[in-house]
Amino acid sequence: MREVVWFINGWIVPWERRVLLAMAQGLSAKGVTLRTLGLKGTSKEWGDISFANWHFLTGFEKLKWLLYEGKLWHLWGDPPRWWPFVRLRTRVIHTQLEVASRWTGMPTVCAPNFGDAGEVQLLPAFDGRSLWNATGSLFRIEGSMPLVIVAEGPKLPQELLDALCGWEGSLCFLGRASPPPKSQRLPLDDSVYVLWRERGGFLLLPTSTPALSWLAAQASLLGVPTIAAPSFWLDEILGCDGYIIAGGNESPACEQWQEAIKRAVDVGGSVAGHARRHVEARFSPEVAANRLLELYLDSTGGKR
Repeated sequence: MREVVWFINGWIVPWERRVLLAMAQGLSAKGVTLRTLGLKGTSKEWGDISFANWHFLTGFEKLKWLLYEGKLWHLWGDPPRWWPFVRLRTRVIHTQLEVASRWTGMPTVCAPNFGDAGEVQLLPAFDGRSLWNATGSLFRIEGSMPLVIVAEGPKLPQELLDALCGWEGSLCFLGRASPPPKSQRLPLDDSVYVLWRERGGFLLLPTSTPALSWLAAQASLLGVPTIAAPSFWLDEILGCDGYIIAGGNESPACEQWQEAIKRAVDVGGSVAGHARRHVEARFSPEVAANRLLELYLDSTGGKR
């Protein structure tokens, strides 16, 4: 398979984009010509991978893509309204982070412990070198080793808020919820990678999701340990010994969060090292690209 068109529907956060970019670069290294389209983002964010923002294309350019370009398309996310035009004339692969209610192509998932209905399991990719070379402004904080909380939910658990009252170091927050007291909200860009690279620190996940497990993997490649409640997503991506577990269920008590944070300070470096080795062995760009290339060849009858 020499050429593939990716369409990424919707707005993706930096850790999702970096996973897709690592997968794309793995494919490129194997000689695949990849052209990427998306509703958000710029070509600068995709480096040497061809990228075009769909909204910036002219009407003629969009029509050309729909009617003529590409013999194999890979959709990431929900299908746009015009997707049937592409599906009528090309082979199509459809990937979601989790199992979708409606598939519009060969169904694939890119998260562990999903795919129980026959969906093909893809592997995320993580590239430590690109994280160490991330560019951006260093977010100003007091001190070093910040505790960074990343939450997708609308509200932080009260047990966690109580546990953070005793934290004397820097506290940063990424998410839609109201930030904890005395914390600084980080911009939703590559600043968190620059911060960890320059200051070290910790990642705390009040709840885990497939996408946040990707961020935890990226943190480990920068030597940053993750603190979280037990999670089968983190078990798969980081290894069962690759993160600091708070409590024994999905709703840790205040004391369990406090104990986990204390353990992160004491043994976080060795735990992050275990996670890094696990991630590098199982989720390298080459390994992920091999899985994708096999899927692309199967979908086109083995034609290169």
